[in-house]
Amino acid sequence: MRPPDSSSVVPYDVEFWHRRQDPLPLAAVSTEIKPAVLHKKLVLPSQAVTFMIGKRGKSIEQIRQQTSAVIKIHETGPTSTDMALEQTQLFGSSHSLQLVSIHGSQSDVDHTQLLIEEKLRLWKKQQLLLYQ
Repeated sequence: MRPPDSSSVVPYDVEFWHRRQDPLPLAAVSTEIKPAVLHKKLVLPSQAVTFMIGKRGKSIEQIRQQTSAVIKIHETGPTSTDMALEQTQLFGSSHSLQLVSIHGSQSDVDHTQLLIEEKLRLWKKQQLLLYQ
């Protein structure tokens, strides 16, 4: 097969593409900006996590629906001794600890943390009433 001669080759017209007024097809343009995924870990007393989950998981499901964040409850305690030490100082050494991780956009993670902190305040009030 012979290579094409110069008379049969259509040159690429750069100027034509610069002069075009019509926009590119939508499939070729993407303006969607995906928010960065943030990961946050909380170490909480196991009893507080049980309270946060609620009966039949209703409380944790409400938090998930309100924020669209992914909330994972890990069965084992914290892997970092620094995290465990800090939480032991906050909650006392009598509590077993559990790791809760939150994944999502910055606003979803922040909102989820606020809702979890709200549940923790309720749990602490309940604990105070039980031990009076």
